[in-house]
Amino acid sequence: SATFSAPRAAAVLACVLLLLPVASALLARPEKLDVARIDQLANGRPVVCDWLQDFLAMVRYNQDPAPPQYPLDWNAAMRGPSSGTGAWKLLANYRAQGYLRDDIRDASTIFAEPSFLVLDDSQTDWFRLEIENNPRFSWKILAPVDAKRRLIEVTQKPATP
Repeated sequence: SATFSAPRAAAVLACVLLLLPVASALLARPEKLDVARIDQLANGRPVVCDWLQDFLAMVRYNQDPAPPQYPLDWNAAMRGPSSGTGAWKLLANYRAQGYLRDDIRDASTIFAEPSFLVLDDSQTDWFRLEIENNPRFSWKILAPVDAKRRLIEVTQKPATP
């Protein structure tokens, strides 16, 4: 008779849990997100996606050589919509386990870049909280992507003496 021991069950469960991040990225659907248009607008520059679903869809369907990035920003996650803290915890764990390590970045490293693009989603507050009124940055809307998203170019202002 086949018995399923506790150690074997634990090993199977651990494998399933380790594969969840990969499966999530592979199964993400771009629900009306025109990834090809975003790739065209980005023109080889990385796009910072501040909404988890957009990030996963971009990871899965992006054809641009520059991979999308997700900003790990606990401060903004605490001040934004309630889903922000869950997304932060999930992606911090993904990165800690080695998944999407180069694509999930601390916001401070993104902010250190001379310029970057943000796919701003109306369901999040990251751009509004961290960039829109921040005197370190200037920004312009490159294009509306759809009714709830816009692609924004952010540039670091020169340091004043």
